Amino acid sequence: MGIPRRWGRIGLVLLVAALLVHAAVVLFGHLRADNPGDLDDSAGLVFDGPSKCHSARTRVLFGQWRTDEWTPYLHSPLHTLLMTGVFKLLGVGFVQMRLPGALASFLSLGLLFLILRPYHRGAAWLAVIIGAVNHVFLMYGRSGLLEPLLIFFMLAAIWMLGCGYRAELDPRTVRRAPWCFALAALAASAAFLTKAISSYFVIVVAAYLWLQPPARKRNTWIFMAVLALVAAAYLGLFVPANRQFLARESSHWIGRALEPDLWRTWARQPFFADMRHAHGMLILAFLSVPFCVRRTTSAEERARLAPVTLLALALLVGSQFLAVVHYRPLRYYLPLVPCAMALAAVAVARLAAWGVNPSPLDRFKWPRWLLGWCMGAYAFMFGVMQPIQAGLAQEKRLPHGWRLALGAVVVLAIMVFWRLAGARIREGWATRTPRLRLATVLVVFGGLLLVYVRENMDANLFWTHRAVNAMCDISRMLGRDYRDAVFAGTSPNFLVMENRHRALKVTPYGTNARNMRRGLVTHLMLAPGAAGIEEVSGNFTGMKPNAPALERMETSGYVHDLCAVDLRPLESGSLQQEPGGGWSLDVRNPDPHSPQSACLVAIAEAGGRRRCLGADDQKLRPLSSRRFQMAAPEKPADRIEFYLVPRHVWASEPENADGRNAKRLHDAGAWNMQAWRLKRSSRAPASEESFLETAMGEKEPFLIGVRVSGVVDPADEIRLEEIQDGRVVGRHILPAARVQPDVYLTFTAVAEGAPDRLRLAWRGRAELRVNGFLALSRDKLKRAALWRGTWPENAPL
Repeated sequence: MGIPRRWGRIGLVLLVAALLVHAAVVLFGHLRADNPGDLDDSAGLVFDGPSKCHSARTRVLFGQWRTDEWTPYLHSPLHTLLMTGVFKLLGVGFVQMRLPGALASFLSLGLLFLILRPYHRGAAWLAVIIGAVNHVFLMYGRSGLLEPLLIFFMLAAIWMLGCGYRAELDPRTVRRAPWCFALAALAASAAFLTKAISSYFVIVVAAYLWLQPPARKRNTWIFMAVLALVAAAYLGLFVPANRQFLARESSHWIGRALEPDLWRTWARQPFFADMRHAHGMLILAFLSVPFCVRRTTSAEERARLAPVTLLALALLVGSQFLAVVHYRPLRYYLPLVPCAMALAAVAVARLAAWGVNPSPLDRFKWPRWLLGWCMGAYAFMFGVMQPIQAGLAQEKRLPHGWRLALGAVVVLAIMVFWRLAGARIREGWATRTPRLRLATVLVVFGGLLLVYVRENMDANLFWTHRAVNAMCDISRMLGRDYRDAVFAGTSPNFLVMENRHRALKVTPYGTNARNMRRGLVTHLMLAPGAAGIEEVSGNFTGMKPNAPALERMETSGYVHDLCAVDLRPLESGSLQQEPGGGWSLDVRNPDPHSPQSACLVAIAEAGGRRRCLGADDQKLRPLSSRRFQMAAPEKPADRIEFYLVPRHVWASEPENADGRNAKRLHDAGAWNMQAWRLKRSSRAPASEESFLETAMGEKEPFLIGVRVSGVVDPADEIRLEEIQDGRVVGRHILPAARVQPDVYLTFTAVAEGAPDRLRLAWRGRAELRVNGFLALSRDKLKRAALWRGTWPENAPL
């Protein structure tokens, strides 16, 4: 029997080693890549990581701490100091920002094993297996948020407490116990200094030490003394220097957290309902709480159970603490996930032992029995009924009392059934042979573990294969210092910007569309020429004060500049007339880092009337050249004016947009109007028109235009109309046959009147995307032009 057992141990070690390699690849690979957009309904998943190292970044790059009104996160001083050291040693960048969290998450797996090994070695191995493949834990671990570091310090404190409880019982290690308790206090303090919302954990640990004191009371006082010293240093050195900011921040968060109706706030807690790949594990963890929370008199048993009991209390108290917090994105619950992983492993180990030998749990006393049913009811109501109710109601929340009442009724029915038939079931199970019970346990729990591993591995591998290494270094993403603006990062899906008032976010219609429709984005800013922002974000050059502006964005009265350091302007050749008619202009982008976009517009004048000949819109990649072309006019012209204008002059989001019978979506930072009539084929002709209007920013616009793309029929009618005092004063027909699904058509025209609004109207299939409107006076057109020319040559402009 020795050989099979030895091979079983070798197989277990190889399995755990392989899963740890998998965890390391997911945590440390593609550190510049985007995180899965479905992890959290809050956009903070994207911009909270960079924003929380705002002070550290500016300290390293500018030599001074930036303590503006929104982004310094002074209530996380330990994280700020840690990131300052990392940035000084390794440089400022997204990889450096995410590296400490990824390393802390990987080390947390080892801490889970060390915490559970004295209690149950099998549970310790199982906890490592669960954590090494858990999609939620690994993805958040590499996100650059505060929570991975918080988890590491929490687990370190629990492990050191367990070491202290055990050390004081052994004469050979009794002198280590005070140091273990002191280090546990430092780790718990570090958790608080990393993120203040973890204060519940410090309270849980202190309360446990008071109610279940160590064998030597002085160790409790040592723990409390270290906590007091750290608190005194925090209150004496840090708080006075930042009193005004902390008072404002505390009043803000307390005002948001303490809702008038705490019961209603508690009743609508999500209980991880949206955390995929974690539902079963979390419910199992809550069911295991009765096995872990109990008062013991034996010092040996207390030392063995102390870490597990602390995990259970942290899960229970932490979930209820967050339940009364009004603002609770899913990442706030992340520190409870490792607790749930450990407790789920404990539950599986205990249930497996009971399956092989049913007698130990027959002595289940009534207080623990009652607590177990309470935990079961709680897990059922919030872990099962909420997702079911949300699905049946199509996310229209039913009254909270219905969910609670229905969950209570179901749990009561289960209790009655177990009361009537439980004894017979237990007797029948106990009469089975030990070999049959063992085989049943292996099949049931082994099958569940395989399903869990398969589901999470599929999610991890799917993300790994599709990870986009598009995040630019935040060392290259610095805004104008005097504007208190700093870019947090870019990707194909997000361009995030922070200022002193709020987080500003530019995003196309993609992974975050659900959040925008629900209004969960902190502040969605639709920038002018958002497609241009998306293009320049791929390889963006560095940013410093006094850098030339590529984009100017204005929202809610605040202006923000998208800047680039040493951005080399476009170089233009001379206007050439083609032999077959028409003109061409060669333009080169000399910048080695940043792609740039421009549009060549031609305006013909004949007999005192002006008309647009068209527009050629192109993107120039770094160190590339493109030829802009313009066709000859159909009618003779006395003079033709040519303007090469940057794309960012295109207007931002249409104000008061009215899409009648249309669904409003966001596309590349502008309104995306999809006129899909309800329950109607997209090819059916539409009898009604759809409109999209925008207010004019110019009193006397000279050049107007719109950028559109989509899938339309050549027979569809698309018009750009000028509105003055509620009536149409100018109408321009867009060539529907030229509209393409993936390329934006730039349509320009000379304003016929003095409109105060522009309106885009269409009739037909109307799957149309609008990227922006254009309205420029003649003076602004000349100032915005990168190059100007005329034909005949040297004609006055």
